[in-house]
Amino acid sequence: MDNSILDDFSEISDSADDGFIVDVRLLETEKFLILMIASMGLYGFWWMYKVWQFFKKKDRLDIVPWARAIFGFIYMYGMIEMIKQQAKRHKYYDNYMSLPLTVFYFGSWILLLLPSLLSLFFIVGVMAMVKPHEAFNHLAENSERVRAIYQDKYHSRQVLMLIFGVIIWIAAIIWGYITLLV
Repeated sequence: MDNSILDDFSEISDSADDGFIVDVRLLETEKFLILMIASMGLYGFWWMYKVWQFFKKKDRLDIVPWARAIFGFIYMYGMIEMIKQQAKRHKYYDNYMSLPLTVFYFGSWILLLLPSLLSLFFIVGVMAMVKPHEAFNHLAENSERVRAIYQDKYHSRQVLMLIFGVIIWIAAIIWGYITLLV
């Protein structure tokens, strides 16, 4: 399989000889934040899907990752808590509170409904995902039978998401400016 077109992470290894269950492609926090901001937080749903997919494969859970991502507002707290608890077992010491982060992240989406440029403050809510993202990276790096590899560049779908996000941001800023003039 061509690694250049792999998603962010999680492919089950076909070879039982190498001892790995899951190959994981990770993003540095800066790249993660750029994708989150550029996509107005929509990348968070893709990230949730990939995290649930990782747990399904690593822990052999009987879950449907895409459903948990779509209904992220229901499952996000459990995901963030699972990341935190498993990362703690691997000596991740940076503690965070899962419930406030979940509420803060989804609450920030309400800011997108505000008129004009006030909706830009939703970016602050995106920051709520930084700690869980860093904890997940730590978990993947330190878990047994998981091969974690940091992406050195965005893959093609992420580039498309960045382009789409920039177009949406430009449209939102123009719309906000027009509403200020009216």
